[in-house]
Amino acid sequence: MPWYRTILSISVFCFCSSICLAQLIADQINKAYTLFETENYPDALKMAVDFPDSIMLADKTVKLKLAILKYYDYRAKNKGKRARSLLPQSSDPWKEAFHDKLQSIYSFTYLNAYISLRYEELLTHYAIKENPSVYEQFIVLKAKAVKAKVNNDIAAEKKYREAAINIMLQSGLENHPEVTLELRTLGNLARVYSDFEQAINYFTQEKQNYLSYYDSTHLGVGVCEYNIASIHYSQLNYQKSADHFLRALPIFKKYDLSATHMRHLYEGLGDMHFELNNHDKAAFYWGEANALTTAKSTDLFDITKYISDSLVNQNNIAAALHIFDDALNFRKKQYGHTHPLTAECEAYIARAHDKSNNYFLAAKAYHRALQIYFPALKDTAIISVPSEVYENMTDAFLFESLVGKARNLFSIYRLNDNIKYLKSAKLHCDLALDLLSFARVSKRSDGSQLFWSQIAHPLFETRLAICEKQLSVDSIAAVERAFNLMESSKGFLLRSALLGAKAFEILDIPAQLIEQEANLRSDIITYSAKIDNEEKRCEAANQQYINAWKQEALRLRSRHGELVQQIRDEYPKYYDLKFASEVKNITDVRQKLIGNHDLFISTFIGTESIYAVTISKEKFDFHKIKIDQDLIKALDSFPKIIKDVNSLLHYPAVSKKHYCRLAHYLYKKIFDRLLVGHVHAKSLLISPDGILNLIPFEALLLSLEGIESYNTMDFLVNTYDISYAPSATVLLQGMTTDQPKSKYKYLGMAPSYGGLSEVTQRNTVGQLHLNDIEVKRVAKKFNNAQALFGPRANKRNFQKLAPNASIVHLAAHASVDDERPLLSHILFNSDEDTSSRLSVYEIYNMPLTAELAVLSACNSGSGTLRAGEGVMSLARAFQYSGCPSTLFTLWSVDDQSSAELVEGFFANIKLKLTKNSALSEAKRQYIANADPASAHPYFWAGYILMGDARVVQLSAQSNNTVLFSGIVIALLFIFHRIFRTKSKL
Repeated sequence: MPWYRTILSISVFCFCSSICLAQLIADQINKAYTLFETENYPDALKMAVDFPDSIMLADKTVKLKLAILKYYDYRAKNKGKRARSLLPQSSDPWKEAFHDKLQSIYSFTYLNAYISLRYEELLTHYAIKENPSVYEQFIVLKAKAVKAKVNNDIAAEKKYREAAINIMLQSGLENHPEVTLELRTLGNLARVYSDFEQAINYFTQEKQNYLSYYDSTHLGVGVCEYNIASIHYSQLNYQKSADHFLRALPIFKKYDLSATHMRHLYEGLGDMHFELNNHDKAAFYWGEANALTTAKSTDLFDITKYISDSLVNQNNIAAALHIFDDALNFRKKQYGHTHPLTAECEAYIARAHDKSNNYFLAAKAYHRALQIYFPALKDTAIISVPSEVYENMTDAFLFESLVGKARNLFSIYRLNDNIKYLKSAKLHCDLALDLLSFARVSKRSDGSQLFWSQIAHPLFETRLAICEKQLSVDSIAAVERAFNLMESSKGFLLRSALLGAKAFEILDIPAQLIEQEANLRSDIITYSAKIDNEEKRCEAANQQYINAWKQEALRLRSRHGELVQQIRDEYPKYYDLKFASEVKNITDVRQKLIGNHDLFISTFIGTESIYAVTISKEKFDFHKIKIDQDLIKALDSFPKIIKDVNSLLHYPAVSKKHYCRLAHYLYKKIFDRLLVGHVHAKSLLISPDGILNLIPFEALLLSLEGIESYNTMDFLVNTYDISYAPSATVLLQGMTTDQPKSKYKYLGMAPSYGGLSEVTQRNTVGQLHLNDIEVKRVAKKFNNAQALFGPRANKRNFQKLAPNASIVHLAAHASVDDERPLLSHILFNSDEDTSSRLSVYEIYNMPLTAELAVLSACNSGSGTLRAGEGVMSLARAFQYSGCPSTLFTLWSVDDQSSAELVEGFFANIKLKLTKNSALSEAKRQYIANADPASAHPYFWAGYILMGDARVVQLSAQSNNTVLFSGIVIALLFIFHRIFRTKSKL
C-alpha cells in the first residue's frame, strides 16, 4: 500500500474516531445540560467535572452548554473570576444570550437571540419531533409573553403564558420541563396580582412536575414548598404556612443553602409559630435565624420581611427599622428609586411606624411608596393625592399603601382636628375602593375574592369612620355613603353568583356559553373538594389520585380563564353586570324591602367601633358603638353560654345568672340605641357582620324583669319578628316576583340512622327518633308534597327531586368541616350508587329553584367565619345555589325542641304569615308552652331565618285549576247569552 494511502487511511480513521468521540461527548454534555435545565444541579455538575477543559467541537450549541455547565461548576466552588472567564468570547448570539441570562434574572436583553434559537433546541434537546407545531405555537406565545414583560404589560404577559401552558397541557405534555419553568413564572405573576389561590395552584403543579422526575427531597420541591408557604402567610393562613415551611426545611438543609436562604426560612417558621401562639417554638426558630449572618451581597427583601414581622410583633420597632433602612438602601442602589420592589420596601417601613403609632412617619413612608406607583405624584406633602387608578393596578402593596396612608392621615386628623388631613384621607380611601373594584372583577377564583375581602376590611373601617365625622356637615349624604360602604363590604361572592343568573336572563348571550362557564366552575369546585377529601386521609391518601386531580384542576382553571376572557371580550355588558360592583342604596331598601312596621339594621364590626345604619319608612340613621374589652368578651361569650348544656344541667342558677347578665348587657350596649325613635317597628331585618353572624339576637333581654323563669323573660323575640340577611343587595337580588315553577310544593326528607347509638342532639351520627314525625306532620300541611323516609331518604333521591321543589326540608344529621368548608355535609341514608354525604360543593352545583330551604340539622349555619363574606356554612351553600330563604341552626339542636319548632313554623307558614313572623311566633309559642328548663334559649334560639322573609306562595290554584275555572266561567257566559237570546225571542 502506498505511503500516502496509509497516511490517508490513518487520517480517515482518526477523523471518524474523532467524530464518534465528539458525538459521544456532545451526547454526554446534552444529558448533563438536561439535568441542569430541570434544576438537578448536583448531578449535572458532577457530570460536568468529568469533561476535559478543552474540547474541539463544531457544534456551537454544545460548546456553549459546556461553558454554562463549567461556569456553574466553578461558581458553586466560589470561583467567580474563573467562572466568568469560561463564558464564550465570540460574537455568537448564544454568547450574548446566555451571558445576560447569567448576569441577572431581571435582564431580558438576551431574549431576541434566545427565542430565535429556542425552537431548534427544543426539537433536539428533548428529541420530540412528532408534533413540532405544538412547540412552534408554544415558543411564539412565550416570545409574546417576553415582549409584554419588557413593555411592563403584566396582564398581557400572564395571558400569553397561560395560553402557552394550555397548549402543552392539551398535548399531554404537562410534565415537560418547559411547562415546569412556566408554572413558576405564572405562580410569581399571580402573586404580583395578589391572586394567591391561583399562585398556590401553579406552585403546587410545579411541585408535582418535579416529583414526576425526582424524589421529594429535590431542591425544586423545596423551593415550591417555600413559595406555597409564603403565599399562605400572605393570606394569614398561619398553620398551612408553617406546615409548608417545615416541609422545605430538611430539603434546604440537605442542599446546604446559603445563610440568607436559611434565615428566610427560620424567620418564616418563627413568625408562623408566633401567630399560632406557640411562643416556645417561635423563639427557637428566631434563635436559629439570629445565629446566621445576614448576607449583604444579596437582596435583603425576603429577610427583612420576616425579620420585620418578628421584631414588630415583639414591639422592637427600632431594630426592625434599622434592618429596613439597610434593605431600602440596597434596593435603591440595586434596582433604582422608582422600582416596585423599592416601593414594597417603603410599605414595610410604613408598617413598622404604623405599629408604633407614629402616624406622620407611617403616612410619609406610604406616600413615598405611592410616588413610585404614581410617577406623576411629585409633591412630597403627605396630603397630596395620587391620580386615578386603572384596571391593571391590582397590586396588593399599592392597595396597602393607599389604605395605610388613608388610615394614618385620619389618625393625624383625630389628633389635630385639621380638616385637610380628613379630606386627603377620604380621597385616598376612594382611590383604594376603585382599586378594590378592579381587583374583585379581575380575580377569577373564590379564594382570591376572599383574600381581597379580608384585606379590604381596614379600608371600609377607615372610610366609615370618615363618614361618622362628616355627619355634622351633610348627615344625609354621610349616612347614604356609610350604608353603601357596608353593602360593598359584604357578600361579594354571593352577589356575583346571583348577578350572573340575572344578567343571563336580561342580556342576549348564548346559553351554551353560560352553561360552559358554569360547568367549568362546577368541575373546578368538584376537583378541589376531591383533593381536600383525599388529603384529609393523611397517610392513607393516594398521592397518585391527588396529583392527577390537581393536574386536571389546573387544566380546568386555565380553560375557565380563557372562557371568561372570551365572554369579557365578546359580551362586555354581561360581564360587567355579572361582576358589577354597584350595590343597593337606602332608597332601594325603603321602596322594595321594608314595610311600614319594619326596621332594617345593617352592621359593620371594626377593631375600634361597631357601625350601624338603621332604615325604616320614616327615617334612617347612622350609629357608632365604641368597642371595649367588655364588649369583645361579651360577644365572644354569649353564644358559648347559650350552648353550654353542661352548666345548664348541673349549675342552673349560675348558668342563668351569667346568661341574663350578658343578654341584657348586649341589648343595652347595641340595640337600645338602635331602636330609639322606631316605636312602630314590629319586625327587625338584621344584616350582621363578623362575629355578629354568630349571635342569636332573638335571645337578648330587653330588661331584667321576669328572670325568675325562662318562660317569662323579656326576650327580644317577644317584641319583634326577626330575620337576617347577608346584605340588602344580596337579599334584593335573590328575591323574585315569579312564583317558582315547581313539581312539588314541598319535599321533606328524614333519613334513619338505625343500629347506631341513641342521641338527643342532631350533631352525632345516631338514631333520630323525631325527624320522621317532624317531616310527616309538615308534609300533611301541603296538598302537593313529597316526603321520603328511611332508605328512600338518600342523596340520589334528593339530587333528583330537590330541583323540582318549592320548599326543601331536611331533618337530618350534618357535619361541619372548619378546615375544609367544601367538605361540610348533610348525612343521608346511603344506597348502592351514591354515598350518604351531600357536601357543600355538591350543593353549590345543584340547580335549585326552591323559595325556602329548611335545614333542620345541627350546625347547618356554622362554619369558618370569613371577613366580608360571613360564615362559610351549609346554609350559605343553599344561598349560593339561588335559594332566597334558608332556615338553619347555629349549633347542635335538640331533637325534641327542633321537631316542635319546625312544625310550629310550618303551621304558621300555612296560615300565610311572613317567614320571619312564622318563625318568631313558633319560638314564642314554644317558650310559653315549654317546661321551665326547656324554655332556655339553647332549645329554640339556634334556629335562624336568613333571606327573603315574605309570605310563601301557597296558591292552591295550579295551572290546571286556573284553566278549569276559566272554562267554567266561559261556559256560564255562553249559557247566559243563550238564555238572554231565548228570552228575547
